[in-house]
Amino acid sequence: MYKPIQEILNKQLLRQKPTSEQFSMFLEALRNLQDSLTADEGEEHNKTYIRDFLRDAFYKDTNLVNTSGSIDCAIYQTKEAASSIEVIIEVKSPSNHTEFPSQHNLNCKAMQELVLYFMRERFQHKNISLKHLVMTNGYEWFFIDASEFEKFFADDKKFVKLYNEYDRGELLFSGTKDFYTEIAKPQIDKVKNDITFTLFDIRLAKSDNRRLQLYRVLQPAHLLKQIRFVDSNKLNTAFYNELLHIIGLEEHKKDGKNVIERKPAARRNTYSLLESAIYQLDEIETDEEKFDVALNLVITWINRILFLKLLESQLISYHGRKQADKYRFLDIHTIQNYDELNELFFKVLAVPLENRHPDIKEKYIDIPYLNSSLFESTRNETQHLQIRGLKPGELPLFTQTVLKDIYGHKVTPQMNTLEYLFRFLEAYDFGSEQSEDLTKSENKTLINASVLGLIFEKINGYKDGSFFTPAFITQYMCREAIERTVLQKFNDYFGYCCTTFNELKNQDFDDQDAIKILDSITVCDPAVGSGHFLVSALNRLIVIRHELGLIYDNEGIKLKKKEYSVSIDNDELIILDEDGELFHYNPNNIESQRVQKTLFELKRRIIENNLFGADINPNSVNICRLRLWIELLKNAYYKDAGELETLPNIDINIKCGDSLISRYPVMVGRYGGMNDQNSRQQILAYKQAVEEYKQTSNKENKKKITTQILAIKQKLLNVSPQLDLFGKRVEIDKTEQLYQKLNSLEWTIEFPEVLDETGTFCGFDIVIGNPPFISPKGLSTDTKRLYEKIYNFADDTYNHFTFRGLQIVKPNGILSLITPKTYWTIQTKRNMRDLLLSKKINFLFDAANPFDEVLVDTCIFQVQNCPMPEGHKLQFYDGSNDLDNPIVFEPIEQSTYINTQNAVIFKPTELNLKIWHKYGEKVKALYDRWWDKIDTSKKISDNQALLEEYRASLKPGDVALLGCLTEGGQGLATANNGKYIAIRRSSKWAAGVINKRPEKLAEAIKQYPAIVNEFLQGQPADVFIKYSSEQEIVDTFDAIKERYGRDIFGQGYIFRLIEDSEIADVDSLTEDEKQNGIDTSKPYYVPYDKGDKDGNRWYLETPFAIAWSKENVQFLKTNSGKKGEGMPVVRNPQFYFKEGFRWSAINGTRSSNDLKFCYKQKSVNDVQGMSLCCVTNMVTPQYITAIGNADFISRYTEAFVNSTVIFQINDCRQIPIIIPSEEQLEAFNQLFRKALEIKITSNDTTLLNNVQKQLDELTLQLYGIA
Repeated sequence: MYKPIQEILNKQLLRQKPTSEQFSMFLEALRNLQDSLTADEGEEHNKTYIRDFLRDAFYKDTNLVNTSGSIDCAIYQTKEAASSIEVIIEVKSPSNHTEFPSQHNLNCKAMQELVLYFMRERFQHKNISLKHLVMTNGYEWFFIDASEFEKFFADDKKFVKLYNEYDRGELLFSGTKDFYTEIAKPQIDKVKNDITFTLFDIRLAKSDNRRLQLYRVLQPAHLLKQIRFVDSNKLNTAFYNELLHIIGLEEHKKDGKNVIERKPAARRNTYSLLESAIYQLDEIETDEEKFDVALNLVITWINRILFLKLLESQLISYHGRKQADKYRFLDIHTIQNYDELNELFFKVLAVPLENRHPDIKEKYIDIPYLNSSLFESTRNETQHLQIRGLKPGELPLFTQTVLKDIYGHKVTPQMNTLEYLFRFLEAYDFGSEQSEDLTKSENKTLINASVLGLIFEKINGYKDGSFFTPAFITQYMCREAIERTVLQKFNDYFGYCCTTFNELKNQDFDDQDAIKILDSITVCDPAVGSGHFLVSALNRLIVIRHELGLIYDNEGIKLKKKEYSVSIDNDELIILDEDGELFHYNPNNIESQRVQKTLFELKRRIIENNLFGADINPNSVNICRLRLWIELLKNAYYKDAGELETLPNIDINIKCGDSLISRYPVMVGRYGGMNDQNSRQQILAYKQAVEEYKQTSNKENKKKITTQILAIKQKLLNVSPQLDLFGKRVEIDKTEQLYQKLNSLEWTIEFPEVLDETGTFCGFDIVIGNPPFISPKGLSTDTKRLYEKIYNFADDTYNHFTFRGLQIVKPNGILSLITPKTYWTIQTKRNMRDLLLSKKINFLFDAANPFDEVLVDTCIFQVQNCPMPEGHKLQFYDGSNDLDNPIVFEPIEQSTYINTQNAVIFKPTELNLKIWHKYGEKVKALYDRWWDKIDTSKKISDNQALLEEYRASLKPGDVALLGCLTEGGQGLATANNGKYIAIRRSSKWAAGVINKRPEKLAEAIKQYPAIVNEFLQGQPADVFIKYSSEQEIVDTFDAIKERYGRDIFGQGYIFRLIEDSEIADVDSLTEDEKQNGIDTSKPYYVPYDKGDKDGNRWYLETPFAIAWSKENVQFLKTNSGKKGEGMPVVRNPQFYFKEGFRWSAINGTRSSNDLKFCYKQKSVNDVQGMSLCCVTNMVTPQYITAIGNADFISRYTEAFVNSTVIFQINDCRQIPIIIPSEEQLEAFNQLFRKALEIKITSNDTTLLNNVQKQLDELTLQLYGIA
């Protein structure tokens, strides 16, 4: 099956062009090949010519190109002959027509030989590195992807069996000629119409564009499949870092996260844009507000400048490089200072050509009027500063600046800031500057327009918990949501029963009705950020229209599918003409003008009618609007008068406000106003005003309409009383000031496009996005208060966005979000699980961690806003190891998740399903019966009689929750480790304490130099430590802490060392000493369990001890933490000095690090040393420790209890424990004793692994999981 080169090439390669040096080298090699070839040339000579051509054009420095046995020519993986072959080339003479294929007949000797060589490589040499197979006579080149040979030959069991018999000499024939005729030829005949191939004839390569096709198919990126798929939104770090420098910001790590901040005072540059702006903002009092206003201004200015750079690039592309100087305007010669840049913003781009001042009109004769809100003065510009107010000056060039001379040195140490910015931008290619003459093209780094959203989302997002979503995620989510919505709407309207979008494409429907359906689809991102989801939705809606044959021009003529191909590749819309060439706008070509105008108008139509968004961050809102304008700019076209089509006012579809906070209840079917005649008239006026706003190009008219819209909205908001869907009065919240402060968003009136003629809020068809991941700790008190009022809980923001999403999506509409997957299991997200499981979940997709800026495992969910149908099965994908090729599980009944303990969501692996079938309902019944009686230590105590009765009824083989068999809880929080806690000198930790003391003391002296004379007798820190006794050191550290605060050496720093002889024998302590402390005349330190950060299993003798003197215990008991922040706290003292078991609270990544249980000695434990004690003889701490260390329990808890890295006491209480028989108990206890002995004596890993293997087998037997 023949396909043209453009169809088999990755679209990314179609957009990339070689450098002038690369293309010139290729052309020279091609000319040499053509000069060498003659019709009567022999095959051997041809091999040499082909080898030299490929080597000289592409591979001489990277890959060996040579013969290999019977193979005429091969391209190897490296320059070494021992490396694997990646490309097999069969060469024939130009005159040998009988053995060479044609476009209509592949089955020839050359093809048969390729089959033999392929099978030898695959099965004799075990080569799985083959990429392509090629047949050529020097002029004609046939290319076949190795995957085609894999599919039609290597995967055909009968053919492989026949080949193996031939190879072993088991057939009646053994010669290669026989293989060709008896084995290869019949197989090729069978599949020849299905094998995909492409063909190129170099004799037809008369133009550089045709030669470029050959270049692309022969380059390593395609032929060796070395293309590195780069997200078009992938950050170019060199561009990003230098832009930050020009702005006056920098990015660095802080607490394990990337943060973007103003440069430190010592490294600030006076004439960076940010510092120049801050300098002018004298009227603002606080530094924080100055920074925020200045940053907002700078982002506005940079937005405009980058947009103009794209416009400049676009204009040059339209008119050709020969007229580049005419259309280039962003340079220091044209715009010499900030005043002239301000003039460009507001006197040129914001003013129609005919209304410009004559001098300005002459200077910018070719710069179009854009009618974009981007070039209207913002509130901060009006109130504080326009860019003309900046003071000019010189800025030092960035250390790794792109502006270098031919020797790689900076062109100059510093430069005027504005000139620096222009020259910096000119050093990059913004996507439309490629030269028509490839041999003269400049070698600039490409900056895709899409990356600009990422840059500014990074600047904004680190504060509010939002992160830029990678393109493959936005594309996937938009495709799945939009195609499902289109399918559902077409089925409903036309009465189809299509189950896939491909089926729908084959239906015969009325085009106008179909277009109305597509026009009605509304997509909303309630945390829009840079607008990435909306751009992906825009592209997907265009592709869907193309695939359904529904793209028409203004004259009603269809853009036919056979004439143009429209697809999405790497987050970019790709338009190919019927020759497979990338569409390029030529204003002087009628057909090109028609296509460009059609695409522009279609994009405008979709952006105005289908796409909506909101964000709490005004900078994000502006960036989103910019991204949508950029998408329109890509298809801007010239009108008949020679002027570029103006941009519409699409900004009104992107609102600034807190999506999670509204004055009035948000629900589909709720009225935005009173359901009376006056209110309905207001709604109609509102809809009409918004439509007029989008279409007007008159600035004064736009201001009037804006005022009218605000007035209508105010009337609607002030209408009282409000009525809900059922006509009942709704009480209006009176805390208006708080709503204004938090910038509440009134969903029921903000978007008139989703209100019907009565003002009823109809909701969106699709709500989609990546909501911010902010924990309650990061929320203000006011925000939490309103969350509690609106949602009846305050939790991570993504939980609230899930609830809000289902409030604003239509009945049967789709909500699709990517969120942390912590909601699968943890207790605090039970409400979110219950909500999702009550709806129809279409799919869940474990997406692991696709973000660059945050470490969090995520999940994509798509849920339909309707009750879960009986028997409904959802699709579960696991992309945690490979997002591109996820594991696709068999669909699972959604009710399965409802019938688990705590309604947890688990991956439907074979093991998890076995566990669920055996224990799902049983453990759920236990959980429902007991959980509210055992989820705190107090409840366990209050229900002691009931629990004792239950324990007495248990018998071997029964299952019980661990919380029913144990007691315990969090321990002591000293709030002053240095005062109470010591480290045993005999432990490995002691050396660290000794080494840290001089460093900690020196750091304290830096803060308070008086310490030297006040406490160290004038000595340096290291000298004092070296010549002081242990007691002197401890007393001095205590005194300094008393004088300068408990955290003077760092929070929690422990500096005391004690001998083992100072530790009391716990078994000999009286009950009074355990409860009230030990007299200091005796050893009064006792073991102190602070948990185990290293994650040891089985046993770890604690290196810590706590001073359990009567004075200390009295203080710890009486200071409960209520008398002041950070005071000590005693928790659950009844469990101190008891034998039990504990576990590591932090388990790393649960998929790679398992639970780690340890036997707990008789000690006092702190809040990190969470532990439990057995309260029945039917199980022992040794038994539970062993069970907890079994791989099965780790897998169980990961799937059914807590899938996060943090495992806490209430997670432990949920573990189902089998009550063992005496023999089973002894078997586990014996394994525990063996492991304990190994840990104490040798800690031999091999021996411990043997114990682990026995333990895992024994546990599977115990739980009956084969």
